[in-house]
Amino acid sequence: MKRLDIIVREYMNSIGASQVDNRYARFLQFAIEGVKEINREYKNVIKWKTIPISEINFTAALPTDFIDYLRISICWRGQLFALGLNDNMCPPHFDSCGNIVVDGVDSTNRDSINTFTWGSQYNSDGFYIGKMYGIGGGGNSIGSYNVYKTLGYIAFQNITQDYDEIILQYIGDVDVVDGEHVIDSAYSEAIKAWIYWKSIQRMRSYGLGEKKSAENDFYNAKRKGAMTQKAFTITEAVSAIRQGYRSSPKI
Repeated sequence: MKRLDIIVREYMNSIGASQVDNRYARFLQFAIEGVKEINREYKNVIKWKTIPISEINFTAALPTDFIDYLRISICWRGQLFALGLNDNMCPPHFDSCGNIVVDGVDSTNRDSINTFTWGSQYNSDGFYIGKMYGIGGGGNSIGSYNVYKTLGYIAFQNITQDYDEIILQYIGDVDVVDGEHVIDSAYSEAIKAWIYWKSIQRMRSYGLGEKKSAENDFYNAKRKGAMTQKAFTITEAVSAIRQGYRSSPKI
């Protein structure tokens, strides 16, 4: 997966821009349009977002384009560690002032991130592996969560005190795309080809033949990206399943 911001910067470097200049915003807009063209048959796309955790009620607001989540993690020493899903968490409610309240949060006895160890009920990706029958989650040593879509919040319990934000990997609405949007790396060249095509499309200094060639380059790169995305090895598939990754529909 690769962020649009990175793809645009790579494109600018490929055309001889030694540093990001005032063309960046224009190229980024083209890239956003390219994503929508590539995903025009999709209903959603995969995104990453860093979200702060409220110190008052230990919740995090869901993004406005949120459809469903893939993984909820913290970042520690360059690695992502997933929190554990706790289906038995009581749903949050509102107090008399209209503030959301999460029950069961122990804010006075939370272990430091520097000393945490993984609970035996979870693997390193935060997924529950059993050994405690009849209950649902709650043993992850860095904290647990539950997602309440209708309320627009993720609620946490026993989240490590040194962390005030989570990293959310989620399925988002394709109509809400920005530089932080992540697209499958297989389509990087297609996005770059789209940027070039659209940047010359209305320029009189380029002939119809060159514009048509640029259009063909985009569609060829798009087809190649789709073929590459489908070439999913068994090892990659197993890794994706362990990480909670769900691939987007194919073109």
